[in-house]
Amino acid sequence: MNYPIISKEYLTKYANKIFKIVGEKQLNNESVNAQTIQDYYKGSSIYYRTFHSPDGAMHLPIEFSRSEKHKDKLLYQAKSVKKLIEENNYKEVLELGCGMGFNSGYLASQLPKVNFTAIDLTEDNIHRATKKHNGKSNLKFLLGNFDKAQFGEKKYDLVFAIETLCHSENVVSVLESLKSFLNPGGRIIIYDGYINPETPELTKEIIQAHKMISWGFAMSSFQELKEILNSEKLNAFDVCELKDYTQNILPNYRIILKGSSVGLTFPLLLKFLIAIKLVSPALIKQFSAGIFGYYLLQEKYLGYYKLELVYKP
Repeated sequence: MNYPIISKEYLTKYANKIFKIVGEKQLNNESVNAQTIQDYYKGSSIYYRTFHSPDGAMHLPIEFSRSEKHKDKLLYQAKSVKKLIEENNYKEVLELGCGMGFNSGYLASQLPKVNFTAIDLTEDNIHRATKKHNGKSNLKFLLGNFDKAQFGEKKYDLVFAIETLCHSENVVSVLESLKSFLNPGGRIIIYDGYINPETPELTKEIIQAHKMISWGFAMSSFQELKEILNSEKLNAFDVCELKDYTQNILPNYRIILKGSSVGLTFPLLLKFLIAIKLVSPALIKQFSAGIFGYYLLQEKYLGYYKLELVYKP
């Protein structure tokens, strides 16, 4: 499949549109903390539900065929977790950063004899998830911060995180802390975007795009995959699988790119709509992530990976 090539001129054009709305200085000086992340997800949930997934999925779909339904593509990550649970007869499962409960809700309905605990930093997400999945006795949603090791009081057989550990202050520290909450032989599954281990030489365009996508996702910056793979702090974990799904997310990311470009047609109108609170500032962040994220995938600076670790104390 042929994908559009983003030029330097294209990046400059849309960076300037975004700066007209939020201000270049404000964007560059915005600090990222727990409140920033909560504000982003609270403000963006309506756009996820309206344009991406009425069921509350907040992650990228993985595509192998254009004939697949969008929801089936969104379920790919959860189905891979389900397969691992069944193969190993796991009974206690934890999700880090559950959003509106899409993945744990699906798994709890499919595996009624397995207990699921799902934590999220955003109170609005926990409220929506609890309300939507209230009838599932094997599923519990908790307000918690994985950077502070707030994982509940259980020991778990499996921990999974789908596009959430990118918000961590220190992903290696989070994974290291999970040793106290995992049973021997327990596993961690991560689906997320990382800086490519073989990243090309940095250019000013890549540096600018990285800044814009990080701001767009309410992150400080993307993490390097090799920070996890090479960390001595994680010697108690073996890498079972590392798989690159970048090509499988590009079809949907192309749609996001197109929608983001169209959405930024009238930046001053958007600025006005934000000022009168008819549009959330989170929408502009999503547009920024859509445009600059596509460029970084195109340039092979970022990749989308599945990482599976097994705990062997």
